[in-house]
Amino acid sequence: MKKTVIAKAAAVILAASMSLALASCGSSDSSKEGTVSLGASDASAAESAPAAESTPAEESAPAEESTPAEESAPAEESAPAEESAPSAESAAEGERTPEVAADAPFAERFRVKYNGADFYVGEKFADIKDKLGKEAKPSSVSKPCVPGSQDIANYYYPGLTFQVNYEGTIINISIGEEFAPGRDVSLAGGLKLGDTVDTARKFLGEPTASDEYHIEYSEGSVSVSIYDRDEEGIFIISISDNDLPF
Repeated sequence: MKKTVIAKAAAVILAASMSLALASCGSSDSSKEGTVSLGASDASAAESAPAAESTPAEESAPAEESTPAEESAPAEESAPAEESAPSAESAAEGERTPEVAADAPFAERFRVKYNGADFYVGEKFADIKDKLGKEAKPSSVSKPCVPGSQDIANYYYPGLTFQVNYEGTIINISIGEEFAPGRDVSLAGGLKLGDTVDTARKFLGEPTASDEYHIEYSEGSVSVSIYDRDEEGIFIISISDNDLPF
């Protein structure tokens, strides 16, 4: 049986089900003002001392003529403020360049790179499993809601999930953090989680389809769906081959 739009629907459901948990913590540094203790004035000693006889006042010397106030020096012109250095924006995206040309063959742009391995849908999972490192959680088995279909094995790594059919072939690769955090995954073209859709277009070329939730690239039976959210950027990249059997 040929794979239909189930994988794409699963990706849409996955995108819709993922919720962003926002936590805020704040710290308030309340500093106490110190109080100054003033000593008592010893006024009583001054009262007890006898008053000294007043002597005739000495003739006051003629007051010196006040000299005209020196002309104030002209204020120095304030030096023009130095131009502030350009803010250190996270120029990460601006400085990055595609690792594969945007007009390179489809399979080259959309191969996945992780932990020193690179792979693509249609390959045997056993050929790359030992290169992937430790699994984020135990694998599981699911059965598609299609009569006569076989079980699908699901393998989970940080930021990465595989769906593998009964033949051991990878039928879907999903880059996302639903099952375990991890952002050391990228497409061969250089696109990563957290990038913008504009970066996707720069690195991968113009999509073949788009709507308010995602953009999609497709060639033949392979489709790549890229989902983004406001202020979070891309949070799911799903690669499927609809011609691979269940």
